[in-house]
Amino acid sequence: MYIGRVITNSKKIEVLDFIDKTADVSKVNGDIPTLIVGKSFAESIYGKENVRILDKKLSKNVYWTYSKAEKRNVFETDFSDFEKYVISYMLRTTKYQFFSLFRNSLSRKKGFIRFLDDRSIKKTIYIRENHIYIYYGSDLVIGISLGEIEYLGINREKVIKRILENPSNALVSNTKFLSYRILSGINTSYHVIPYLYAKKNGIF
Repeated sequence: MYIGRVITNSKKIEVLDFIDKTADVSKVNGDIPTLIVGKSFAESIYGKENVRILDKKLSKNVYWTYSKAEKRNVFETDFSDFEKYVISYMLRTTKYQFFSLFRNSLSRKKGFIRFLDDRSIKKTIYIRENHIYIYYGSDLVIGISLGEIEYLGINREKVIKRILENPSNALVSNTKFLSYRILSGINTSYHVIPYLYAKKNGIF
């Protein structure tokens, strides 16, 4: 699973993690941010009259840039901007919802516990400091606070142990599977880490 796509005939272009590099023009569909490399290549797909020098957007989520051979400096700038756009697009489209143990009713809390225990639902879980981030295959990541759990008199280690005992819950133990460029791009948006882990490991 990918969060962006580069359409190119060049084998020398290195792309960011989670970006698909392909020459298959049938994958130009706009479902994810897509960059076509090469003005002539873009013209062969969209028609010469639709590839405008002052407008790099071809259609929804689809953009073009020059190849290195055509205009190397422009390519390098556009390519860097595209990678940043892919990350920002992912951050916008991957929603985060905090589940407060203080603000939700008892019935909703019980429902949430059943969700955590449910072995029919695959979940990727990332624990960072006082927060637990849970991704389960949609565009939504749910977060809970270990601080709230402790305030209510519940042992946080028991909660974590209960989560880990469920074989359908995959724990993200570290962020080494992400490159520095991805980590610096997401900054403090830690909720996307279990989302990216799931994509990296083909869990969904």
